[in-house]
Amino acid sequence: MDLEIKFFRWPDSGKDRLTVIARGVLDAEGMKQILSDIAGRTQQLFDGEMLIDLRNATCSLNTVNIYAIANELKQNLWPLNKVALVSARDIEQYDQILLLSSCVSSRDFKVAAFYDLDRALQWLSQKS
Repeated sequence: MDLEIKFFRWPDSGKDRLTVIARGVLDAEGMKQILSDIAGRTQQLFDGEMLIDLRNATCSLNTVNIYAIANELKQNLWPLNKVALVSARDIEQYDQILLLSSCVSSRDFKVAAFYDLDRALQWLSQKS
């Protein structure tokens, strides 16, 4: 798996956005790596958004992996307001990302799954 991480600060709104682009095969360890990298990079951010772009990744997460990833997350892992997960337009991959989003959301994180980048960006820009 290859990750590209970009940080943007929007001076107009005062918001920060972290964008993670993943390529290659994404398994449970890869998703844990993404979440760990995000936690390390965002500890100083208090008002921001994150976009995890998985459109060029091939997800290999099963239900057990997804529940384990969500259960291992610590509260306040990242201080960002919202996290948008963008899946490839593959129903199997989207289902995996949607389940991950639901499980992580149940732990009081603001996370949503999308297969359309524009909709993800619109959701991120909406006020909470």
